[in-house]
Amino acid sequence: MSDDIITRPPLPEPPEGLNEAWPAPDYRTGQKAIFQEAATALFGDNKFDTVIIDAPTGLGKSVINTGLCNYADSAFYTTPQKELRRQLEEDNLLSGLYEVLRARADYVPCQEALSRTEMVYNCSNCPVNRAKDRYYYDGLDRSKIEGVPESEVPEGAMGVKPVACSNVMQCNYWKAKVSAMRAQTAVVTFAYLIIDSFLMTYQLEDETGNVASQKSFANRDLLVVDEAHSLEGQVASMFAGFQAGENIPHEIRSKISNVVPGSLIKDATEPDYTAPIDDHVIGIEEINGFAEIRKAIHDYIAGVNERIALAQSDEPNTEVLTREDINDLQRLIAQLDSLYNGFERHLGYDYDPDESPWLLSAEQGSEGLIFKFQPVHVDQFLKETVWSRADKIVLSSATIPSYGGLDRKSGAKEWAARLGLDPETTHVIRADSPFPTSNRPIYADNPVGNMSNDGFMGHFDRIVDRIRELAEKHSGQKGLIHTSSYSQAEALADELEDLAICHRSEDPNPKAAIRRWQGEVEAVEDVKDTEKDLLISPALSEGVDLPDDKCRWQVAIKVPFASLGNPRVKYRKNRLNEIDWYLGEAALTMVQAAGRGVRHPEDECMFYVLDSSFSSVRGYTPRWYRDAIV
Repeated sequence: MSDDIITRPPLPEPPEGLNEAWPAPDYRTGQKAIFQEAATALFGDNKFDTVIIDAPTGLGKSVINTGLCNYADSAFYTTPQKELRRQLEEDNLLSGLYEVLRARADYVPCQEALSRTEMVYNCSNCPVNRAKDRYYYDGLDRSKIEGVPESEVPEGAMGVKPVACSNVMQCNYWKAKVSAMRAQTAVVTFAYLIIDSFLMTYQLEDETGNVASQKSFANRDLLVVDEAHSLEGQVASMFAGFQAGENIPHEIRSKISNVVPGSLIKDATEPDYTAPIDDHVIGIEEINGFAEIRKAIHDYIAGVNERIALAQSDEPNTEVLTREDINDLQRLIAQLDSLYNGFERHLGYDYDPDESPWLLSAEQGSEGLIFKFQPVHVDQFLKETVWSRADKIVLSSATIPSYGGLDRKSGAKEWAARLGLDPETTHVIRADSPFPTSNRPIYADNPVGNMSNDGFMGHFDRIVDRIRELAEKHSGQKGLIHTSSYSQAEALADELEDLAICHRSEDPNPKAAIRRWQGEVEAVEDVKDTEKDLLISPALSEGVDLPDDKCRWQVAIKVPFASLGNPRVKYRKNRLNEIDWYLGEAALTMVQAAGRGVRHPEDECMFYVLDSSFSSVRGYTPRWYRDAIV
């Protein structure tokens, strides 16, 4: 595949007022050209409504993106990476130009929740946010909060009306949400934007006629998705699908197990067995069975509602349900409703496995089987929940998946089509790295061996020896070791305990390990870690900023090919024969990893590749990356 630009569509002159929208005192190398071209494509007199910015780390894409948001009438700035949202919030240059809405769990709850010292709340688990947990009582100056002993509940405090978070003026989450809804640019996570698409946009009104804040965001002029390269996989695995987990009653999951192929049950319960990929594909023959499951869910919900109604009635000899029991049952109803809607929306009688196939897998849980339903394609889901939220769209990343076309621009348009965007109205902007190759060399000429399959353990001793050699070469310098799994990281850390800190599986957030690695200790027992220059982790290939002395060298133990244990990966590689996609995704992760330690033109960080299979993905990396390979 060529990196050459075959065509460049003519664009009109840049729109007026661009300089006033630029958020920085001046432009870095390459920024002005990208900013003007993107703004002209989006806001000029032409056919484009989508811009893809394919530009390497260090160009300052967040500044470009913020400038485009400034120029728009209104904007969403979003990212699939929570860490990048935090970086935007803490950016001294840009943070005053937008309002950031964090997750509910990141906010301290209202004073009423905090007053109950025996309970620890945030705005996610606060009783105000939990359905029917919080009530105001006529003539009373306080509220009942879940966890209050029955003896403290005032007499006559039953049969009252629930109060929503949005009507509580002290709610920190809602104050932040109102600010974000009123701002020209709102920074939200990609997950939140999807959730918000299911909420109605209307004004909330209390009994006195006072209007509170609107419940959700209205659509906007511009939507910017930063670090957009991972959208396909993340949407398929985290948002577009649904599951029958262990919170779903056993009798419902049993009915599902009666419908699915027996090979999937065997796949989940026998470690040495792998079901054929065709058995994961939901066929037309399963649809009637899913219709019966929908009826079973409907009947189960009706039965639960009847239990609640009887318990609240004056009928004699009825079941006694506490308020907490009722809350639990109502949450179960909500979960069953979600499962019902998943079957009805995606696997109803209009389901076409040839046009839009869905995959089914089973996992062994602690209390029985868990069933997961996942689409192969995510274009329709994104059209309905994300792209519909704005008139114009910007997708930016240092690693745009552009490996499917004759050149990288046409490849990027093919990727846009897979996401549900129109390639004919998509304009692609590419830029090379402004950093000299001498500052970011990639050493791939002396690999330890092929790390696929059992290669890691087969070459384990040589891997340890090579890391020790590199640590001696870079003595006194911070080094980051990238692995493909926590088990690999922990095995290496056990052998390199004198040199390395390990980001282990029990701590999914790597921040604590990074702080220890950088000498920022909070406990006496961590002081010894400040003397260790290596950090080993499977989760730091992106979303981490390590300039200058924070990281001077890195090692990639294994090329991170997507797991063929994931039915969607296996289906795309083996059934759809998308070899370019499979190799290209691994290549882009290698590009992302190398960029963690080179953050500005004067920065330096060496990158060592120990896996000989890198040769199979090398051609899928952008030219500016290949130019640095030694």
